[in-house]
Amino acid sequence: MIDETNPRISSLVTGAAYGALAVAGLLLGVIEGFTYHWSVLVAVLFCVLNLAGFWAAGWGMGGKFGAAVPFLPWLAVTVLLAEPRAEGSVIVDGTTGGYVLLLGGLAAGVLAIVATPAAGFPRARNQM
Repeated sequence: MIDETNPRISSLVTGAAYGALAVAGLLLGVIEGFTYHWSVLVAVLFCVLNLAGFWAAGWGMGGKFGAAVPFLPWLAVTVLLAEPRAEGSVIVDGTTGGYVLLLGGLAAGVLAIVATPAAGFPRARNQM
């Protein structure tokens, strides 16, 4: 259990959580970049996974920054994998699946950030 009265411990746990989310975004980008070739449906499923994961991260951390932390490393890795190499190879290529992964993942990340409630705003409750 976390001692919430000690701000140092609370800050340490929060920082570790953000670090874990950033690493998760990096790993997600690498895994998706090397496995989206299986089919276009896999690329679409990755986009849905990104939307759910980024939104859940934002919801869990209590703000839009929580959704942006895994999204930005994912975006950086995916864009780097789409760049041509000196030897001429490209990991995320210009196929339909590649475009679905790039554009759909970008849209999923932006949508997740927009859909996440801002920090400090109360979450919606059923007030019937």
